[in-house]
Amino acid sequence: MLWAPGQTSPSLTILCTRRGNVFDLTNQAANNISILLYNNVQTANINGQLAYTQIGTSAGSITIISSIPGIIQWAPAQADTGSLLPGQYWFRVKVNMNGTKPDYSGYLPLFIGA
Repeated sequence: MLWAPGQTSPSLTILCTRRGNVFDLTNQAANNISILLYNNVQTANINGQLAYTQIGTSAGSITIISSIPGIIQWAPAQADTGSLLPGQYWFRVKVNMNGTKPDYSGYLPLFIGA
């Protein structure tokens, strides 16, 4: 999806998956879910795997649409994209499973236009 800097609509509906497996959001609250924003630069993590560098956490709102399969709706805040230069970025969903162990979706593209 192509966004302009500071764009906040439309909201994105996201099927939460990791390596082809769909998240089960049963008994999860929306405040246990966050959207992590990443730049387009990959660096090696502590396991030697390539990963994007996190540049922020969304200040937007999240609504759970479906528990199984795990589908959420993300309404970005102006601050999420307002300071980003045109280019490609990434985001992913982080779910604190019952407030303890986090799980992460795969990376999803986010394009910011001029």
